Amino acid sequence: MDKHGTNAKTFFEDLFSVLNTKIEEREAFKKEREKNGHVVDATIMAFPYVNGGLFKDQGFIPDFDIATRNQLLVHNFPCHIIHMTSVVGMSRRRKPCSVHS
Repeated sequence: MDKHGTNAKTFFEDLFSVLNTKIEEREAFKKEREKNGHVVDATIMAFPYVNGGLFKDQGFIPDFDIATRNQLLVHNFPCHIIHMTSVVGMSRRRKPCSVHS
């Protein structure tokens, strides 16, 4: 996510899509995105698959600005996602985050 939050919507679309894509289907997913001129960040591609359809429907993802981006960071959002996917996916060891582990 950039420092102004302008790509946050794309970040979440990518993240939720990756979480809903099986590991063995990731390369095809990545190529499809690249064919459309979009490169998914390698950090996002490394997230585990979350089975059960939790991320099947993305729902509404609002546009962000610097204020909303900062609110996510103030509340340690990335660690919450990492924690949640580790607990739900159970496919990788969870790394402790600065606020919640």
